[in-house]
Amino acid sequence: MTTTRYTQQPPPVLIQQHGDYVHITVAANATQTGTEPEEWEADTHEFWEQKAGLDIADLQAHPEAYLHHIPRTTRQKARDKAQAMLDTHRAGCPLVPVPSYREGAAVCNRPADQVKLVAGLAMGGLPYYELASGEVVCVSEADIKAIAVDVTAAETRWQQAKQACWAAIEAAGSETDINAALTAFAGVLNGESR
Repeated sequence: MTTTRYTQQPPPVLIQQHGDYVHITVAANATQTGTEPEEWEADTHEFWEQKAGLDIADLQAHPEAYLHHIPRTTRQKARDKAQAMLDTHRAGCPLVPVPSYREGAAVCNRPADQVKLVAGLAMGGLPYYELASGEVVCVSEADIKAIAVDVTAAETRWQQAKQACWAAIEAAGSETDINAALTAFAGVLNGESR
């Protein structure tokens, strides 16, 4: 919302149709600030919305209620951004804890897409994996079960955080609130151990 000056009294709602969308200008709380020349100030908010998703009668009856309106397309873009953040985070995950033979490291965590099986049930019945670094390691069946549990727990945390982010986006009263929800979600993802 901004305060805008006009040279004549602005209409409370100006609707311009463009295909399936409408451009809305809400000018509420208009007050005359000068008479020579005529000057008006009003709290103004402009936004685009799909025609099908807007209650025009309510908008015209209560324009001040739309001074902080966030279009559904803005909310959808924010939800899409949250999903993209999760997909990007997930691209390098789940992290697979595998035994490491490097000095001072009992376990090394690697993204699953960087781990491939190179031999099964060899040398004592343990499967052997090659990491992207070229290191070959073996993982026991117990390790694999623990990995599956860890992956499920991580995915559950991520989905819960995404749902909380989406709920915050829907409840947001301003684009600042939407950005805060996205920032909080990014913080949850970045707080995960990689």
